[in-house]
Amino acid sequence: MKLYIKVLKITILSILLGICLLYAFSRNLMMKNANNLETEKVVSDTIRVSRFIKKDLQTMDTLNLEYSQWDETYAFMENHNEQYLNSNFSDLISFKNLNIAFLAFVDYSGKTLFTKDVTSSLPLSPDLKQNIQKDIISKINSFDNSKRLSGILISNNIPVFISAQPIIKNDGSGLPRGTFILAKYFDDSALKTLSGDLKLNIKVKKYNPTLLKNSIIYNNIHVKIQNNNTISGYFLMNDIFATPSLITAVDMPRDIYKNVQDSLMFFLFILSLICFLCTALVVISLNKIIIRKIFAIKTAVDSITNTGNLSLRIDEKGDDEITELSKKLNKMFNTLQKSEKELTQLAYFDTLTTLPNRKNILESIEQLIQNNLSKFALFFIDLNNFKNINDSLGHNAGDFILQKSAENLSTIMDKNCLLGRLGGDEFIIVQNYISSVEETEKLAEEICNILRHPIKYGEHEIYVSASIGISIYPDDGEDLPTLMKNSDTAMYAAKKNKGYSYKTYSKNMNSQALDELIIKNNLQKALENNEFILHFQPIYNIAKMDIIGAEALIRWKFKDKLIYPNDFIQKAKDIGQIVYIDNWVLRNACLACKKWHEKGFKDIYISVNISFNQLKQQNFLDIVKDALNQSKLAPTYLNLEITEDESMEDVELTITTLNQLKDLGITISLDDFGKGYSSLSYVNTLPINTLKIDKSLIRFLDKDSKNHEIIKTIIVMAHSLNVKVVAEGIETEDQLDILKELKCNAMQGYLIGKPVDTEDFENSFLKK
Repeated sequence: MKLYIKVLKITILSILLGICLLYAFSRNLMMKNANNLETEKVVSDTIRVSRFIKKDLQTMDTLNLEYSQWDETYAFMENHNEQYLNSNFSDLISFKNLNIAFLAFVDYSGKTLFTKDVTSSLPLSPDLKQNIQKDIISKINSFDNSKRLSGILISNNIPVFISAQPIIKNDGSGLPRGTFILAKYFDDSALKTLSGDLKLNIKVKKYNPTLLKNSIIYNNIHVKIQNNNTISGYFLMNDIFATPSLITAVDMPRDIYKNVQDSLMFFLFILSLICFLCTALVVISLNKIIIRKIFAIKTAVDSITNTGNLSLRIDEKGDDEITELSKKLNKMFNTLQKSEKELTQLAYFDTLTTLPNRKNILESIEQLIQNNLSKFALFFIDLNNFKNINDSLGHNAGDFILQKSAENLSTIMDKNCLLGRLGGDEFIIVQNYISSVEETEKLAEEICNILRHPIKYGEHEIYVSASIGISIYPDDGEDLPTLMKNSDTAMYAAKKNKGYSYKTYSKNMNSQALDELIIKNNLQKALENNEFILHFQPIYNIAKMDIIGAEALIRWKFKDKLIYPNDFIQKAKDIGQIVYIDNWVLRNACLACKKWHEKGFKDIYISVNISFNQLKQQNFLDIVKDALNQSKLAPTYLNLEITEDESMEDVELTITTLNQLKDLGITISLDDFGKGYSSLSYVNTLPINTLKIDKSLIRFLDKDSKNHEIIKTIIVMAHSLNVKVVAEGIETEDQLDILKELKCNAMQGYLIGKPVDTEDFENSFLKK
């Protein structure tokens, strides 16, 4: 994409983003304020309606009180004087002014002495009126006639305002002789009058909780935004039984909301117009000030690139940053003219070791093949365990090792040899003009011998072994890809021998590779076919020389042949089966240990190796718990072993997971200690219970004083950290005696027993 298009897009997108953010912020703020104003308005208007209705009821109560506490009324309830009725209830002006629907006198026994229709805007039939009056009088009679009642009653689906006062003497003496009732219909006409008086849109509905759903309460007023056009305020009206009866709603148009929304849209239009004009101005300015000059630079650089003529230069007219850039580019071209030799060096030689790089060495081999002048050998060299050096000592140490290895290899190169670095920890040597395989083997021996010398890095002496694969032109290939492939095949065959080893390619290596492929294919189905079994090696307490545990070791029983881990574990890793196999070992080892407990060997623990691939499973903790739960084995009898190399894959993750396992009661061992490159500080860093000294340190314990001191230091250090020590690979009584003297806690090795199957383990070790 062109630069000016990028600038234009970024400018436009930035402006659009700014507009959107500004609009969103403004809209959110203004809409919120609009909603608040509308809410305050609808709450205020609804409160007005509420107060108006309450005042209407209070006026009814006041009028009722005048009659119910009048001595003449009190006398009427006793003597039923017709004159009292004629003189006081003939014109009913006071009642009509309040739109009273009807009034009634009911004595203390509940008998209606007098009832009178006053006024009503409702076109009700006489029977319906009579039913309403009877219903209201009946409900009021259900109360004590000494109580005052004021509120709403719904009768025959018609809401009615009720005021009922006990009839007593003016001075309050004497028992109540009955109740004076005033009733007023709260009908559509009344609502229309109320709406007109208050200039509001008022509605009355039967109480229904769903109407108030999603409403917000302010000062006992429910507020609900119905849509973009209407906002409503509700207040509840209780009946004389103090039960919600009616909901009075005040609907208000959302004029403020609409005005704000219209204003925002106008604001957005004006803002967009201004931004469009600003964008146009920015684009014109960019084109005039920057883009034209950049095009001029591009044109000049393209010309130099296409012609390869570094004598061409960019125009340096002007006095700005782009002109400065043009001057610096011209200086760079001046430097490039002087540095073509250096560029060739960078293109064809490795910057770290100064050896010919991959491109250089492969082109040289291609040239040898094309010339076809002589037979030559191709050495493919891979440094073993180089990753451990990087991980334990850092990449600076790794770079130093590569430089020193390159220097050491250079010392044995003669005029017929070409040494190069392919990359990483891989080197390649071309031995030209060879007449026999013996010549190549001699050089291979020299390579192994020169690499056997330790490389001193700081306080460390580092031994770097190598695996070497050799192919010969034209016997093992007449083209470079074939020679490289066969050298690589031979190198991997050498790796199986470990240490300093070399292999010359032979055709049977391809068949071995085919056999390996067949094994891998069968390994895919080994779990499904139940082909794995466990062997157990005893672990003894050195002080008492009695059995305390066993290490579970997997074997693959394939076609009546017992295959050991060294022959299939790496293949299982290659095909992605290793984690499933490791988890199988964990489950079955726990089951085996529990069976021993059930047979009476209750103090035996089981030790199981775990890999980093297992450890990094997100559900590994659950897998361990399931193994314990399914076997019903107590966690204290499970010991999990992790090697130094595996624990250093991700130290932080390892520590976290091991701590979680320890919290379950499981013990942790650091296996193969002393085999890798990690320091003693890892013993304190990792949450371990036991340290297992690798058999490589034990092998010369009784012959090498240096080994003796190393193991002594390890045991003292471990015990000071409250960590137990297990020695592996004990094969002689002398080794055992030394370990007893050094107070090593436990041991395992051929001296007490090799790994055996379950039956042999029980008979040979547990039952004894």
